[in-house]
Amino acid sequence: MPLRLTVFFALIVAYAAAAAPVRAAGSYSGQAPVASQGDADRGPALAQAMIQVLTRLGGDERLADRGDVAREAAQASAYVLQYQYRREPGPDGTPALVLVADFDPAAIGGVLQRLGLSTAQTDRGAPSEARLWIGGIRSAEDYARVLRYLGSLDLVHQAGAIEARGDGVLMRVALTVGLPYFLSTVDTGALLTVVDGRPPVDGVDATLILGR
Repeated sequence: MPLRLTVFFALIVAYAAAAAPVRAAGSYSGQAPVASQGDADRGPALAQAMIQVLTRLGGDERLADRGDVAREAAQASAYVLQYQYRREPGPDGTPALVLVADFDPAAIGGVLQRLGLSTAQTDRGAPSEARLWIGGIRSAEDYARVLRYLGSLDLVHQAGAIEARGDGVLMRVALTVGLPYFLSTVDTGALLTVVDGRPPVDGVDATLILGR
């Protein structure tokens, strides 16, 4: 095996062993990048985080483009229960500051009513556990992207790597929903896509590919 791939697999194994299992944010949690912890940056970031929550609960990404949603989100500081800052790798690999906010469920429910919306009632199925083969992973940063994405979903309770092989990683994922609903959700995003095909290991419930 080429040295480069050997080092990559060693990094994946070390990353998986050292990292705590991913625990996703709740349905009423949102996040947004900020330039600083100052008041001028906090307000717009809270609004962005609240819009993220509203679109998630409303089940429609197009809500982010509505003017009445933007006006409600401008009052996000009145609905937030708590917020914190954390550092995450940015697109260029350098640390980026992110605001993470938890909003009052009752207050958000009132906002949804004023907007003429209700929480999406799609049949999500019972909580389940699945073994996912995720291909297209060519570096430790790719693996970190997958972990960050899964950690942003309220559909995922925990996720962790089992093994790495070729350009893929086998992961065990604890879901708050049924696997079919989860797959229908991730397949609408740009990062992970559900694909057909036999993975290189047995006992896999679904195969996904990481987008570039």
